[in-house]
Amino acid sequence: MSAIIQIKQAAIEIANDIQERALNRKKELAEIKLRQAQIETQLESAQLCRNRLANFVPEIGGNLQCPRCWVVNETRTALTPTQGDGAVDRFKCKVCHWGIELPF
Repeated sequence: MSAIIQIKQAAIEIANDIQERALNRKKELAEIKLRQAQIETQLESAQLCRNRLANFVPEIGGNLQCPRCWVVNETRTALTPTQGDGAVDRFKCKVCHWGIELPF
């Protein structure tokens, strides 16, 4: 094989290598953009949570409300009393399963 053909073949291999790396970079960039969108959604959700917190009502109609359901989903869900141990009252949310022990 002549020197000119070998150099041309090397140029082809270099160009192919660069193109392959470029395709990998495009995939990486797409993944980064997806992750950025996910992070932006989480930031927006965090701001919504702060706004919901300002409107949280712990008790409605004599029923304690689940703070997690309200802050995360803006859903009013009553906490259900569960078995206590004599020193505390226990409550649990039937929707998100969040629980709390409250001393009396």
